[in-house]
Amino acid sequence: KKIDILYPLMNTVSMLQQGLFLGKPDEQTKIQEKLLLYLESKKGLNIIVKPFINYNDYNCSVMPVLKRLKNIKVMDDINFIESFKKYDVGAVLIDYISTALSEAMPYDVEIFAVGNPMDGIDDDALALLRKRVYYSDRVDEIISLIDKKLSNELEPRRDSSFMDEFIFRENTEQNVKDFIMSKRSSPCAES
Repeated sequence: KKIDILYPLMNTVSMLQQGLFLGKPDEQTKIQEKLLLYLESKKGLNIIVKPFINYNDYNCSVMPVLKRLKNIKVMDDINFIESFKKYDVGAVLIDYISTALSEAMPYDVEIFAVGNPMDGIDDDALALLRKRVYYSDRVDEIISLIDKKLSNELEPRRDSSFMDEFIFRENTEQNVKDFIMSKRSSPCAES
């Protein structure tokens, strides 16, 4: 089954909880609401919002918006990675750089990511990221890029430079085993 756009909704701390860990919760809420309302306007597409585990009115500030959606399905019965295995996903929309980005990168999908001043990505890493991901700190630009994707006016981005440099390495399993073995024989490991 085809999913045109999969949106793994990032956890937003409710303003009632006075939390702050992603920057300003009200800013993140505005971003999510704008993206959800945009996606809701895209009739005839299979758009899925994948909320985080155990989302509710206290930790999901856009819950009132989610409850009003008619054209978007909320899928909370499968984890994010399983959705790539079970469905033919065309694109992923990420509203905050998180684990979902690295989980989506190996798959044959377009990735649209909203940047944030707290991302902490240096210029060199960002240059590599942009070879694989459509990235902007402007929500309107991300929306415009998604529209181009839906109109088949966007070139696919499948470069693996960012993944190779920061996420996956050749012989990862052996590298981990070698690291563990080196620590077993180090003087610090004996104490």
